[in-house]
Amino acid sequence: QSSASAIRHGARVASGYHGRLMKLSRLFQPRNPLFWLMLVLNALSLLLAWVVRNRPLNGWGMALVATFAIGNAVVGMWLAWRLLREPASIASDSVR
Repeated sequence: QSSASAIRHGARVASGYHGRLMKLSRLFQPRNPLFWLMLVLNALSLLLAWVVRNRPLNGWGMALVATFAIGNAVVGMWLAWRLLREPASIASDSVR
């Protein structure tokens, strides 16, 4: 009886893992403008983080650039969450 429950538990874990992989495939929606905005914002936050790390800035400049970098990262993650939540077919239909 314990081996049967272990098999059922393994099937639930595998299906949960597969479901997460299927959701991650929803991120790639090249026809959806949110996808491109997410990529641009994440690239911009990467650039701003590089500026904070590698360029000599005074305290106010560092705080300002770091605030924009964190804001871009948060908005980029929010857009990624929206892409994961909405079905790909709806997103591609709304763009057409």
